[in-house]
Amino acid sequence: MRSRSIGFIIFVLALVACSKDKFETKPSLKIKEVNTSDVQPGEKLIVTLEYTDKEGDLAGGRVGVAKQVSNCPTSDFVDTVKYSISGDVPPTKNQKGQIDISLPYIFINPFCSFDDSAHFKFWITDKGGHQSDTVTTGLIIVRKS
Repeated sequence: MRSRSIGFIIFVLALVACSKDKFETKPSLKIKEVNTSDVQPGEKLIVTLEYTDKEGDLAGGRVGVAKQVSNCPTSDFVDTVKYSISGDVPPTKNQKGQIDISLPYIFINPFCSFDDSAHFKFWITDKGGHQSDTVTTGLIIVRKS
């Protein structure tokens, strides 16, 4: 009886582990790396995103970026125009990869006379119009020059 219980537990664990890598029509997105949490004037904020997509139709899609700040509301923005996914990503089923989003200081600089404390949010929309969930960085300080 005990060996059946152990066998059943192993089966359930294997089933749960296999379902974590399941590809879906809606792209999935997660933050793999952020190059800094303190952006100085003239520097870039580079966020590396990992994605999966069942249809592999991200080429021609868009990456949305939003900056949300707590102390300088005129610095907030949402942009889905500047970041498109290169057409040289060949469409393949069950596609997995990464995208580096480079945000130059001039694009994210504070519009107040003091430093920004910001969170950056990202989402991806594939060519078929399917949008991923939104992922958010930790707190990023953008220094005023």
